Amino acid sequence: MSNAVLPDPTGFALGGYAMGMYLMRQIGDRGVYGNPELPDFMVFLNWQELPWYWQGFDSLWFAMLMVALIPGLLAFLFGWLAFRSRVTGVYLSIITQALTYALMLMFFQNDFGFGGNNGLTRIIHKISKICPQPLI
Repeated sequence: MSNAVLPDPTGFALGGYAMGMYLMRQIGDRGVYGNPELPDFMVFLNWQELPWYWQGFDSLWFAMLMVALIPGLLAFLFGWLAFRSRVTGVYLSIITQALTYALMLMFFQNDFGFGGNNGLTRIIHKISKICPQPLI
């Protein structure tokens, strides 16, 4: 669905981060810092509470819904704006590259709660029905 408008890495990254956020929430107090509410990188960066956009990712069904919904909504919004103004050709290519670069900058900054340059680190939980073998 998002391939028509969004570059492939953008849709894949947004969906992958949604699933990674679920896995980070499943660690609980088994992390390095032992905080049952915050992922380890948020404790390391001295966050005091979980950001609003992390709420709900403790549920697998919510995370699976967000894997499809977040890239789909961004693709719809971007496509509606781009095609409504009849942007085509090289200009559409430049705009999609600019969107991908802007999202990359957003994910690489530690201010947004996505792990910065390191990403979501130390995912030790597994979904037993999907992956029966231990991860570590």
